[in-house]
Amino acid sequence: MRTRISSVPSHCSKTPKGPNHTSRAQSVLTRIGRELLYFVSPASCHACDCRLEHRTQIQLCYRCTLALEDHWYPQCSRCALPDTSSTHSHCINEGDGFDMLLSRCLDQTTGASLLRAIKDRQNIEALSTVAELMLQDTRALEALRTTDAIIAVPSSYPNRVKRGFDVPAKLATYLARKTGTPILRDGFQRRSWRSQRTIRTRGSRQQHKLGFTISGLKVPKTVALIDDLAVTTSTLSQAAHVLRDAGAQHIWCWTFGRRVHTKTTEALTKE
Repeated sequence: MRTRISSVPSHCSKTPKGPNHTSRAQSVLTRIGRELLYFVSPASCHACDCRLEHRTQIQLCYRCTLALEDHWYPQCSRCALPDTSSTHSHCINEGDGFDMLLSRCLDQTTGASLLRAIKDRQNIEALSTVAELMLQDTRALEALRTTDAIIAVPSSYPNRVKRGFDVPAKLATYLARKTGTPILRDGFQRRSWRSQRTIRTRGSRQQHKLGFTISGLKVPKTVALIDDLAVTTSTLSQAAHVLRDAGAQHIWCWTFGRRVHTKTTEALTKE
């Protein structure tokens, strides 16, 4: 005897879920996970640690955003210092290995607080804020169109051990992923584990064999050097000389902060 199977679904039968049902469930789970994340780790400003309502790509409060000192003044394309007749009659980077230096902000107020949060407090989440601020520089985005690869200035061994990560390498990885530019990771390293801060003169640095070396790395024609801060630009100059000897023809540097003289900063603020 043949039994007839009814086409009416019973209470035990499983009905396929449509795309609207699935997307709604995913949105609910995402919202629950976000609320749990905010409860465990509340959103805060990466510069002053004040509470924020939501997490954003540039996690800064309104006050710190206004205090960020951009490069609004006419600046030299080689050293990113004020290009005025009184304070910049002779470029300090004349004859150096790199062609151009672009910095997002001055190493003052918000910019200095962000770098201190990364280096002193090991706040690795602040790296995303720093990288997103660097991506706002239209000059750098224009230069990236003709750039073949991005390479980070390697930190010294004591700084990597102290912080637990390499700040320029993390920045270069984030920028390369956002812009789609190839990144050169291995083969470019420091000669010595010592930091250059304790050795001031160039002759002493050469005596202690400080600097950079390249091993097994094919350097393209146009390279962008990534670093978090430019003070005297001696580190960037040494790295650019090594890359130029390895075959690079055009080298430009991209940093987040630029430290200038205190009197120069005060004069620019008064203007």
